[in-house]
Amino acid sequence: MGDQRLRFVSIPVSPEIEKALSQSILDNPNSVEVAMHLLENPTVMERIARLSPSEVQWELARLSGRLEANGHSRPAVISKAPPPITPLSGHPTRQPRSLDDPNISQADFRRIRDQQEREWKRGVRR
Repeated sequence: MGDQRLRFVSIPVSPEIEKALSQSILDNPNSVEVAMHLLENPTVMERIARLSPSEVQWELARLSGRLEANGHSRPAVISKAPPPITPLSGHPTRQPRSLDDPNISQADFRRIRDQQEREWKRGVRR
């Protein structure tokens, strides 16, 4: 029975290895690509057939990853989120002028300072 399933392998394959090969191939998300690669590359298949059952699983998982990375990957998932909102338009808030501004005119300085004194007399502190 092992000879019928794995005719392309020129070495004898134990039932344990045959089961590990078939199960590992079927467990991969791209099992068709993995199986085709093994059919097209008998030397790779012979090398894998000589491994232990646990090594077979690891090797086929690596092969599956390599095949996905080489362009046989799944299509990208497109987000179903709504498009982002448009930002508010208008004038940006204007920052109050500071007495520490080196480019402030004398008139602006006097106006800001007078406003501070009025607020200080009313009891408003910053």
